[in-house]
Amino acid sequence: MDSSNLRLEMFDIISKLKFLSNTDYLSSAGDMQLALEEINELLNNFFPDIKERDEIEENEYGKLSDVYQKFEELYEFRMLYNALALNSMVNQGINMQKCIRDHDGELCFGGGWFVVIAELPEVGKISNHYNIKYWDLFNIPSVENLTIKFDGHTSIDVTDRIKRYLLIKNK
Repeated sequence: MDSSNLRLEMFDIISKLKFLSNTDYLSSAGDMQLALEEINELLNNFFPDIKERDEIEENEYGKLSDVYQKFEELYEFRMLYNALALNSMVNQGINMQKCIRDHDGELCFGGGWFVVIAELPEVGKISNHYNIKYWDLFNIPSVENLTIKFDGHTSIDVTDRIKRYLLIKNK
């Protein structure tokens, strides 16, 4: 498909999506199902090679891309940035640990993984799991069992806490 046809197809999809969202077309569950089917059909026509989630084999996920990087590259970038940040903070008195056991005492994901947890002053705890092959990149205290207790935080909490910590530190 050449770029002018691609642009027309995209415009058509966007126009239909705007129509569906700005009208009373979605007044019932049946209408919602019809709208979803129409959107799905448009997307399948526009992206014929895209696979359904259940059609993607487990070893293919890391090969998926956001156009600029594959997800396995983005995961590695995130891990390296986290190691760099935590390694530079370990001498600042921030309580942090790495452990092959999760907060419940079980091996992380059944083994082959470890968790890093830190208590950021004024904002709370953050943690993340990493493949064991990255253990030596995190130059922070290792423990047999975590003594920093998990507070139930989610990835959204971690993101919020890191942002708040950065804003406090940058004042």
